[in-house]
Amino acid sequence: MQQMVSVVKQSATQMTQAGQQAGRGVSNGVTNGIRSGIGSATAAMSAMVNAIRSTAMAGAGAMVGIGAMIGRGLAQGMYSALGAVTAAANAVVAQAERSPSKG
Repeated sequence: MQQMVSVVKQSATQMTQAGQQAGRGVSNGVTNGIRSGIGSATAAMSAMVNAIRSTAMAGAGAMVGIGAMIGRGLAQGMYSALGAVTAAANAVVAQAERSPSKG
């Protein structure tokens, strides 16, 4: 019985460590993704600022349209990564649900 308790404790420790490692991997991936896109984001923001400046004379209607495009672009970017984020979260949950007693 003591050996069984020991095995369960060891399995729980290993699952905790696996979850922590998976969390660090997700965090590092997000961080690296953000860092790798800083140059592109800076260039895009600069281009956007230039576009806003050049169209500011066109009136308020153009500014509303630009603001709407920024929001749509942000939403599309977030949706484009949704599959990868969902897959990573599902993998972490599946790993956490695995147990020697189930299998």
